[in-house]
Amino acid sequence: MKRMLVELTAVCLAGLPIAVGAQSKPEVETKFDTTPLDQLIEAVAKKTGKKIIVDPRVRAQVIVYGISSSTVNYKELLAILSVNNFTAVESEGLVYVLPEADVRSMPIPTVSGSKQYDDNEFVTKIIPVKSMPAAMLVPSLRPMLPQYAHLASVNCANSLIVIDHFANIKRIQSVIELLDKGEPIKARDCSIEEAKK
Repeated sequence: MKRMLVELTAVCLAGLPIAVGAQSKPEVETKFDTTPLDQLIEAVAKKTGKKIIVDPRVRAQVIVYGISSSTVNYKELLAILSVNNFTAVESEGLVYVLPEADVRSMPIPTVSGSKQYDDNEFVTKIIPVKSMPAAMLVPSLRPMLPQYAHLASVNCANSLIVIDHFANIKRIQSVIELLDKGEPIKARDCSIEEAKK
């Protein structure tokens, strides 16, 4: 009996590598070309005539499918920069290319009215809140923003200040509009006389 069990185990183990080998999938070799990010930036500068200053920390090998590196336009460059955690900020005729982590201190445009921006462009937006204290929204909205973005409440104006990509600010604003229903709350008195009391 013991000998039969040993033989049965040996037969099972002998067949195991064949079964496992039969189930493995062949490896597919993928080949792709990478383009240095600085070459893309240089090509876009030549095509658009924009004067671009590149932060020395901006280094990456970019993989782009379906777009020839020689035909990348400015809007596509913004998307490529964003995927690589960089951004471009235009100010006084110059374009600054820098890490996204530094964008909050740059002179980015403030959205007013219905003016539209590229979805990958960083902007500042002040969003008024009517039916609840704006500060109550911060803990709920903060996880919807990337680490480099900015979100703060301005209590006296009962508003939120948001700095992020234009596409995400539109999303945040639509969430606020869905939540900001009901009776308007009384405006807070933030005058100096009120603060002295």
